[in-house]
Amino acid sequence: MIKALPNRIRAFRERAGLSMQALAERAGTSAPQINKLEKGDRKLTVDWMIRLGRALGVDPKDLMVIEPQDSAPFEAGGAGPRKHFDLPASLKRRGA
Repeated sequence: MIKALPNRIRAFRERAGLSMQALAERAGTSAPQINKLEKGDRKLTVDWMIRLGRALGVDPKDLMVIEPQDSAPFEAGGAGPRKHFDLPASLKRRGA
């Protein structure tokens, strides 16, 4: 099985003082699904990012961590700090 990209769901969940079950209830899913998403056993789709971002009160884009590539053509220094990506405006929370 191919692992999904790293994410920060667990960090935000723990910062909010939520159990997996509590987050699952807020996001309309189950604790085993949250566990799979946190571990990268399930792909964190845009839909999941939006649902979990709303449930955690964070910008969905902050849930993902994008690892820079060593040979990135736009970055002279190679690997550097982790980068986040922006969601299209149509997918961002309204009023945020």
